[in-house]
Amino acid sequence: MIRVNVVVEGETEEAFVKGVLYPYLFKRNIVVTPRCVLLKRSRGSTARGGMRNYTQPKRDIQQWMRQDKSAYCTTMFDLYALPTDFPGMSDIPPRSTPCQRIRHLEQAFSTDLGNPRGFIPHLQLHEFEAILFSNVNILDNELTALTSVSKLSELRQIMEKFENPELIDDDPTTAPSKRLYHLYPAYDKRFFGELIAEMIGMDCIRAECPHFNNWIERLEGLDPIV
Repeated sequence: MIRVNVVVEGETEEAFVKGVLYPYLFKRNIVVTPRCVLLKRSRGSTARGGMRNYTQPKRDIQQWMRQDKSAYCTTMFDLYALPTDFPGMSDIPPRSTPCQRIRHLEQAFSTDLGNPRGFIPHLQLHEFEAILFSNVNILDNELTALTSVSKLSELRQIMEKFENPELIDDDPTTAPSKRLYHLYPAYDKRFFGELIAEMIGMDCIRAECPHFNNWIERLEGLDPIV
């Protein structure tokens, strides 16, 4: 089995890796182990989840890779609200597309870590909720329980404006998560995120989200570390 450690931004991504990504990749002889970014450690206790600055994930990734040299390491961080000191943020090419920006940042991320063998940088374009738009019928069916009113027509109108779910913009008022909170005010990311993603299924998510699919393809193409 090929082992991959996944440093994730928060509890929702951790649940997604455990509940959706793990069983999918296990069938392909890949075992993924997620854990949230370490924020601080003191007197035997730890605080994990979220990113206030780049130093936190950098230190956590480097430490995990030193401790577990037989496993690959990858990440699942949102491009949306990425810390301003993240590698590559200060020199993103002007007029670049979202896909070009995220490739630039992922490359800068790897370079800043010293391009370590076994590290696979991945940023979500633009955030985790984008993958939930891969199937708006399932998304609405599950969230209608919160409002008793279907918002399917509104979800379809959103998707008509974008080539794929990952291109839903990263404006603070219209990012994927903000749109869901507006349509379904009781939406809870930690409760519904992994549940809806599991119902949509990896095959559908991969078909609708090309950057996410590229990440999974890289993981599927890994050779054992020797």
